[in-house]
Amino acid sequence: MFMLELDSITKSYKRGFIPKPIHVLKGISLTVNRGEVCGYLGPNGAGKTTTLKIIMNFISPDSGKALINGIDVARPEARVSVGFLPEEPYYYHYLTGMEFLDYCGRLCGIPHPKRQERIVYFLERVSLTDAREKRLSEYSRGMLQRIGIAQALINSPELLILDEPLSGLDPEGRRDILNILLELKKSGITILFSSHLLADAELLCDSISIINHGRIILSGKVRDVLVQESSSSKIEVTLSSSKNFDRQIIQNFNAIEVIPLPEHKYRIITNEKDINPLLGTLISAEIAIVSVIQKSLTLEELYLKTLSDDDTRN
Repeated sequence: MFMLELDSITKSYKRGFIPKPIHVLKGISLTVNRGEVCGYLGPNGAGKTTTLKIIMNFISPDSGKALINGIDVARPEARVSVGFLPEEPYYYHYLTGMEFLDYCGRLCGIPHPKRQERIVYFLERVSLTDAREKRLSEYSRGMLQRIGIAQALINSPELLILDEPLSGLDPEGRRDILNILLELKKSGITILFSSHLLADAELLCDSISIINHGRIILSGKVRDVLVQESSSSKIEVTLSSSKNFDRQIIQNFNAIEVIPLPEHKYRIITNEKDINPLLGTLISAEIAIVSVIQKSLTLEELYLKTLSDDDTRN
């Protein structure tokens, strides 16, 4: 049984006096295994937040079903084991960090002794122990994100859903949240998070689903999809220049790019089909080869390529 399963979810809205509905989700199907970190990626307006709202039962789909632990999300028991942090959470700024988590624990029905124990534990886990008596109005954006993650964890959920948890943060704040998420990943909690920060997603995710114009256009394990889509992978050849070095040699092989490096070295970016003839010519010319590295697609490159191909088709 999957931790989370979406099957053919559709959602549309009517706006103002426009009679024709706007289709936001067009048959979204998605599964997340237990203990997996899944990145839900896509541009602004693609339908990410609408999908997460349906999972949390804030809105209902027009058709299709959403299940958590095999239970329909419309049933309250499905959401007992879920923690959620929206993209733009609202906080009662007059509360302290401890008071806010106590309030959230009460909403979850956690009894007093256990609630206090969890508050102390999760404040420490998100590095806010020293700020526990500060009012939320005094918290920085990064601190608010950390307290937001703490409230999402207060009920010890099996599934954690985060909507753009890393957006809008300065580099230090992003690093702090990233470290927290990496710790949660090691603990085995299932995480679904939306993002458009691809480098962070590549570091965190076991699997990804890319959504565009309300449809999932690519889905799978990160490692698998990167290998599968890297048929035109590039190869980097680093070499030392010498009296025998001639840039014309490189140009004859249609090198994608020749990059001068310090210490009289060059880096050549070429295609896989050209690498053997190129290496043979370099060796024959007695040009010293320092390294040869095959470069597969990064998640960011794959994401941009997938969106571009999809936009071209549509």
